[in-house]
Amino acid sequence: MVWWETMPPDSPVMNDYAAIWRGSDKVVFSSSLPDVSSARTTLVREFSPAVVAELKASSAQDISIGGPTLAAQAVDLIDDLHLVLNPVIVGSGTRAFQADVFARFTLAESRIFARGIVYLHYQRVPS
Repeated sequence: MVWWETMPPDSPVMNDYAAIWRGSDKVVFSSSLPDVSSARTTLVREFSPAVVAELKASSAQDISIGGPTLAAQAVDLIDDLHLVLNPVIVGSGTRAFQADVFARFTLAESRIFARGIVYLHYQRVPS
């Protein structure tokens, strides 16, 4: 993801996201990554939902979790779920949701973009 820090000007949307990326504090959970090379990035060796809960409680900013494996481990902390579906078949990959994870969400927004890309925004149903 370091590319967002050094990317050449591309398009207004890409440039906006790059500016958000550069201005954000980031935490990378990895047991195998030797170090991080992007600015404002902290490396944490072991994922813990408690760390995410602490970040969520101490930050006025939105927290984003990238990747289904981490999201499944922190599902109890997720208030909003944003999915982008891109109709490209690549063979196999990680499931978006693990079989043993359950949370109830309701559709808040959807958009269809060029080439059939679909954006879905869900919000957690209060329990």
